Amino acid sequence: MKTRTKLLFLVIDVVAMIAAMLISIWLRFEAFSGHTHMALGSQLLAFSIPATVIILWWMGLYDRTLAFTSIPDLIAVFQAATLSSLAKVGFLYAQFQGFSRSVLIADWLLNMLLIGLSRVTPRLLLMMAEERWVRWLLPRHWTGGKKVLIYGAGRAGEGVARELLHAGPQAAEVVGFLDDDPTKAGQFIHGLKVLGNRAGLPSIIAQHRVEEVIIAISSATGPTLREIARACRAAGLRVKIVPGLDDLLAGRQARLQVRDIDVSDLLRRPPVELDPEGIAAYVRGRRVLVTGAGGSIGSEICRQLLPFGPGALTLLGAGENSIYQIHQELLQRPDAAGCGLATAIANIQDLDRVRQVFAERRPEIVFHAAAHKHVPLMEDHPGEAVKNNVLGTRNLLQAAGELPPERFVMISTDKAVKPTSVMGATKRVAEMLVRIAARQGPTRYSAVRFGNVLGSRGSVIPLFMKQIERGEAITITHPDMVRYFMTIPEASQLVIQAGALGQGGEIFLLDMGEPVRVLDLAEDLIRLAGLEPGKDVRIEFSGTRPGEKLVEELLTQAEETTATRNAKIFTAASEPVDEGTVLAGVEALVAAARRGDREGVLAGLQRLVPAFPRS
Repeated sequence: MKTRTKLLFLVIDVVAMIAAMLISIWLRFEAFSGHTHMALGSQLLAFSIPATVIILWWMGLYDRTLAFTSIPDLIAVFQAATLSSLAKVGFLYAQFQGFSRSVLIADWLLNMLLIGLSRVTPRLLLMMAEERWVRWLLPRHWTGGKKVLIYGAGRAGEGVARELLHAGPQAAEVVGFLDDDPTKAGQFIHGLKVLGNRAGLPSIIAQHRVEEVIIAISSATGPTLREIARACRAAGLRVKIVPGLDDLLAGRQARLQVRDIDVSDLLRRPPVELDPEGIAAYVRGRRVLVTGAGGSIGSEICRQLLPFGPGALTLLGAGENSIYQIHQELLQRPDAAGCGLATAIANIQDLDRVRQVFAERRPEIVFHAAAHKHVPLMEDHPGEAVKNNVLGTRNLLQAAGELPPERFVMISTDKAVKPTSVMGATKRVAEMLVRIAARQGPTRYSAVRFGNVLGSRGSVIPLFMKQIERGEAITITHPDMVRYFMTIPEASQLVIQAGALGQGGEIFLLDMGEPVRVLDLAEDLIRLAGLEPGKDVRIEFSGTRPGEKLVEELLTQAEETTATRNAKIFTAASEPVDEGTVLAGVEALVAAARRGDREGVLAGLQRLVPAFPRS
């Protein structure tokens, strides 16, 4: 409140206290003049008015925004009135004076009522000026903002309605709610009716001329959102959404920030349940090295690590531009103040440089995210896949063996399971090297295997979006191709969590949820752009590319899973690895890659990974 407003309400409160006492005496004795309680009441007021004003001031009731008066403010009024009444009782006790208890009780109730009304009235007047029913007084030809229907009559929907009503009719005209819960049908929220459920959407649209739907179901799953979005798109409506519960809790979205729906909403998965104490116990104060820190997963791991307070965080990568960008981003964060952020421009294929980084930074925890992962490109350049994914991993493990960190976590892929691609086969060999390293020394080595990540470099989503923007046909290799998907933050969080679980030699699997048909994903993206699949944007099938599978797997037939204390992370009991055979095979494989022997590389991969079909 401004100073003048504070003084005004102080005067109002004083008048309210005087009125409360006078009315209380009148209600009890039906008289004022000559009554003995009047004299004592005057003494009480002389004491209680300054005492109550001090209490109200102390409780912050003169520093609150009246336009947003709510239950907490009224609770504060109740507390202040109660403290004031207790002070009056104390005053009477100290004076050894008797006084009507009914007058004291009535005075307490009236003080709450009158002071509470003084706070609620401005809010009510603002609501009367802004909310829906005042529009009935406007001329018939007046048209406000777009007509909006809110899908979801729970807390999120109520919050959206309240914000839109507060913004005024020029912003949007909320016509009502839609909710699939039959018990909510016909109910009113802020004067707005729950008009029906999804089945009645066409008639509601026609009757109220709805232009936009805001989906406000924070806990909705991906399949539910896909169904709702498709129904709305089929009706020709624009669709927006409020953040999911996991975004709100994690602070990635401001509360009730309405935005356009995107593909990650359509795949919405339950929020990751991290063990912050377990992660902090192994990260806080430790020196951490992240390879591939400029990539989509590596950079997100760095972002997720900062809140856990690493003593030092080294961002290692071969590309100086991407390392510079993530370094500058992290420097702007408040939680980076106590963390020694450093960069290391290095190619993990260079053993001497890797050793130098380890000697300078002395990492206690290593997250190995650097890799060549583009399946078709690695089919064309198998030697480069071997040098980066196999030789690079071997170099890191060798440096870690010489200057042992406490933990070493390598990021793998579901394409390492019965690999049909060069990329998948090289990551399978890297997993073998990690398991061999786990047999030696004190370091806890582990690998984390998961599927496709939305928005990562080389994923299908950015490609589809560019094709839609250019007006081109979307190309899909096969109509039955399915993939596991998760978001970058979810994958990164689970990788960090797996680091806390590792005891040495494990291959961790992340719960990828239900597989998604790529064709369905493409059609959803087209609809999100306000277009119609097959009509506005064609979908063409190009045939499977070399190394591609129709269905990805997370386990081989010889592997079995074991649950961990995190419901989204499992361990795979892998088949035995013969150390001598693998190390000799890797030496021959790297030698073939260095001399550019394509056939030698493919043959070497097939010897190390018999499931890999040599092409």
